[in-house]
Amino acid sequence: MLSFMNTAKQFSPTIKRLTTLIERRYNCDFKYQPLAELNINSSEALKLSLSEGLPVTAGDWVFFPVFLGESLAGAGCISNRDNLTDRDLKYLNQVIRLVLEASLKHIDEIHTLSDLEDHVDSRVRNNVVALRPFQKNLFPLPENDVTSALNFPFLIESQKAEDIYKMAIEIHSRTNRYAMLPLEDINPAALAKPEDLRSLGHITIFVQDIYALSREQQTQILKYYHSPRGKECPQFITGTLSPIGTLKDNPKIVSELVPLLNIGYLCMSKSFAEYKRENVLDFFYDCLTGRTSV
Repeated sequence: MLSFMNTAKQFSPTIKRLTTLIERRYNCDFKYQPLAELNINSSEALKLSLSEGLPVTAGDWVFFPVFLGESLAGAGCISNRDNLTDRDLKYLNQVIRLVLEASLKHIDEIHTLSDLEDHVDSRVRNNVVALRPFQKNLFPLPENDVTSALNFPFLIESQKAEDIYKMAIEIHSRTNRYAMLPLEDINPAALAKPEDLRSLGHITIFVQDIYALSREQQTQILKYYHSPRGKECPQFITGTLSPIGTLKDNPKIVSELVPLLNIGYLCMSKSFAEYKRENVLDFFYDCLTGRTSV
């Protein structure tokens, strides 16, 4: 399991934004306790109940279990529960687990990928001379300006699902949103009304394949993008293994949806690793300004 000390820097923005959301909406104090702190501050009975996936009340606090895979990673904790209904507690349990578990999962996957890359690098380092330090970028991009402006839907076309996922994580991390959640992990009720979807806050919603969207989900997303939204509202990143031209003519896809989802259209003709190695911001810029031929 990931050590909280090794993930605290990457995890803290998620906790901070979730704390703000809960404090504003429910007037509750919120904190996250990793498993190591639960070992010190909590009884074995509490940990056992949390391990079964159940929220636990202890004094003025309610503990919501957070898992990484099948292992208990820690707990999200709220105080001042007196004014909360059972429905509020059920919603908090769902949101806390979805947001924190998704964030931990992505951090774990990024660490795994980094470890693999380091292993490969260590094997070839003595035999390969990196040319990038000697290459001069004649048209450097202002990174802060570019990444702060990526708050719109993206449609990523690639021949490999894993490259779509990696590029989605890259976009998500650069927009500084506090969680990236697969659509299938979100309660369907959250899509029912645009205001319910907006209430999820500053998150990324990831759709691995646009063809996996039901007709009802497509209509709900369409209504969301026709409703008033701000920068703190959810952002959709959608993938497709099919050429974008085929989406527009396919009867399974609501025709009005594609132009809304492909405001940020990225066509990956190479592997994600190559874009990352060359300069992924250059790729963003070329696609969004029409300099990349497709």
